[in-house]
Amino acid sequence: MISLMDEFQHHPDHHSPLWWENYHFNGYDLEHSMGISLYTAIKPVLKSKEDIIIIHSHPQLILQRQYSLRAHDIFSTGALKMEPLVLMKQWNIHIANTFACYKEGISTGITQEVSADLFFETESEPYGFTTRRGTRYEQVGILQGEIYLNDEVIQFNGKGMRDHSWELRNISSWGEWYWLMGRLTSDDTVSFICSKHNDQSVSDGWMDRHGIQKIQHVELTSTFSSGKLERCHAHLITDSESFDILIRPISTVTVTLGKEQKRIQGRESLVTINNGEGYGFLWYGS
Repeated sequence: MISLMDEFQHHPDHHSPLWWENYHFNGYDLEHSMGISLYTAIKPVLKSKEDIIIIHSHPQLILQRQYSLRAHDIFSTGALKMEPLVLMKQWNIHIANTFACYKEGISTGITQEVSADLFFETESEPYGFTTRRGTRYEQVGILQGEIYLNDEVIQFNGKGMRDHSWELRNISSWGEWYWLMGRLTSDDTVSFICSKHNDQSVSDGWMDRHGIQKIQHVELTSTFSSGKLERCHAHLITDSESFDILIRPISTVTVTLGKEQKRIQGRESLVTINNGEGYGFLWYGS
């Protein structure tokens, strides 16, 4: 069960540096062909906070910074500043910093000043669930506002999702893993995490298709070319039905995780679902 108090930070139930509390928002604007994902990872045992902001545009824009954790102003420290206006419903988000420019996932060596005033408003009640790692909840919503790129102002209006989780993240032990958050034009929603390790597959997630259903199992087939993911076919199984989706990346960037995660690399892709029936964000690694 999720309560309004769960919008705030939780006390770690482990003394491991792998216990993190994450806040995440994303959105895709079809008119501007632009996707945005925003992460704040609070790492209380390490006494640090990490912001990762990825703008899937032309060029791709990335910011990844880590800061000392200051307990009284967690949401206002760093490049990504967030303010809950109405718990579980509305958030103000402000960005202002220098971003690295990438082209097709490769650094150009060029930087660009980026600022944004964004507003995320949820369209659903939180869906909360536990995994083998901890607890999380997710909501669909709209991410909108003004993005300033040099002298250009973009009126961003994107369908997206948010999540808030507090859990152990030993990502280097997950093996081959995938995490999708996607929305279809029919307003169907799908969110799942799937990992494969030592011939064992573990899945968690949910979908809203004629009502919310917990995903019991995901059968995932991936095709790579020259190390790049070309497509994923996911067969989702719930208690009452099965559902197939085709996932194709249209923009991919690589993020190196911290030393507590053995500096492994994870990739985020802005993806199309079922050949344009929807869009979402896929994170994956191995």
